[in-house]
Amino acid sequence: MGRDAGNDWSELEAEAGPPSKQQQQTISSLSGIDAAKLAPMLGVYGLSQPGRPEYLFPEQTQRSMFQQMTINCGVSYGAGLVLGGLYGASQGMRSQDATNAKLRLNAILNGAGKRGAALGNSLGILALLYTCSENALSSIRDKKDVYNEIGGAALTGLIYKSSRGIRVATAAGLLAGSALGLVGTVRHHLAKHGYHSFSQAVPKFT
Repeated sequence: MGRDAGNDWSELEAEAGPPSKQQQQTISSLSGIDAAKLAPMLGVYGLSQPGRPEYLFPEQTQRSMFQQMTINCGVSYGAGLVLGGLYGASQGMRSQDATNAKLRLNAILNGAGKRGAALGNSLGILALLYTCSENALSSIRDKKDVYNEIGGAALTGLIYKSSRGIRVATAAGLLAGSALGLVGTVRHHLAKHGYHSFSQAVPKFT
């Protein structure tokens, strides 16, 4: 039966003959199509970014607010715990009250615990405020761009220092917004000029 099928296929090929010049041109033109550019039309997202996962729905390409909150707060708290702990440990090592090894070890542990917890809590709160502010602006504007990051940072600084008065809160908001604006500008220009690997290394908090 397999031999008969092979003979039938050979007969069909013989009847069809070689492809015409127009058919060859059509086939060669199809080979130049970029599937990554057609992917959104076909309902597949992520093909234009090699190494990234593919999604059927565009909203799946962005993390949800709770995913962002978990990552931002966790990373910020962990970084604050480590950096603050190192700073507190260095203070404990330089303490003049530690006259022997036991007291010096106690001073190091106390300093690391105190400074690490304080900085970790502060950075965790900042990350929480920023994530909520950035997502609120994104929902209001119905758009995801760098302006949400800048506005979210400005609101974060404003709220975080609101108990210190209008002047201090405004200065903190302007400083935080300017810092995020600088980060976003650097990331945008790196991506624009083809340095995608470097632009991805610049922090993005969304």
